[in-house]
Amino acid sequence: MQCIAHCEPLTEFFREKLHKADLNKTNPAGLQGRLALSYASLISGLFDERRKYINPSTFKRTLAEFNPEFRGAHQKDALELLSCLTSGIHEDLNRIRRKPYVERDLSFGYNPTQEQLQSWGREAWNAHSLRNDSVIVDLFHGMFKSTTTCGVCRGVAATFDPFSDITVPLPLQKTYIPNTVPLDIDYRLQMSLTVVFVPSEGNLCRMLIALPHTATIRDLKKAVGSRMNKDDFLVTT
Repeated sequence: MQCIAHCEPLTEFFREKLHKADLNKTNPAGLQGRLALSYASLISGLFDERRKYINPSTFKRTLAEFNPEFRGAHQKDALELLSCLTSGIHEDLNRIRRKPYVERDLSFGYNPTQEQLQSWGREAWNAHSLRNDSVIVDLFHGMFKSTTTCGVCRGVAATFDPFSDITVPLPLQKTYIPNTVPLDIDYRLQMSLTVVFVPSEGNLCRMLIALPHTATIRDLKKAVGSRMNKDDFLVTT
């Protein structure tokens, strides 16, 4: 909620009350504008400097009415919430009052140029816009292009699928600096492991080992052995 609340174009749209002109109270796919109004009230409270806190229970109940998966206090995936919320706001603010039937076309050609592919894309977007037109479409919607080439005739078939969000992998953190015991090791491209060494005799020894992300168990044994002045020992996990 913090992320979408700080999506400036969408937040300003609601703070300036532009949503009132787009309320669609006849769309059976939405909540007759109630979700959009509830979200607008939430945004207004979030950015009201006179309020010390807000109670989002009304908004949560309205969202659960649109999608019962969000009833109760169970933990839910953040992306599912984002997708559900934007979908609900879109339907409540859809400027298309009567959605026409639109067939999904498959574009086909031989060695299509970039200009021809762009033309196919515009046609697909125009078809999508015949049923979907809202501030959510303006800010979030796009299209994936998929092409398939026939191995016999070399013809190219292209499809365009609309999306409202894209899942991308998070980059791996390449630098890890532990904030516990300092070691005389360059921590660039390193990971930190807390290792408990159990000797056959004597007391346990707890140590912090820094290794590259590509290290193996053999590398771990070598590092522990070097720290304990032992050449060979058994490692269990």
